[in-house]
Amino acid sequence: MRKREPLLIGCLVALLYIVWLGFPVHAAPGFAGSFWGGVLAVSGAALMLVPLLY
Repeated sequence: MRKREPLLIGCLVALLYIVWLGFPVHAAPGFAGSFWGGVLAVSGAALMLVPLLY
C-alpha cells in the first residue's frame, strides 16, 4: 500500500482541483432543488455522520 499512497493522494488532489474548477462554470440555479442536488446533500450529510458511528 505504501507504494501506491503517493499516487492515490495525487489523484485525489487532482480530482478536488477539477471539481473545484467546475463551480464557476456551473450556473444552474435550480440544481439545489433538483433530485441530484438532494442526492448529493443526503450523501454528504451521511458521510459527515459516519465518524460519529466510529
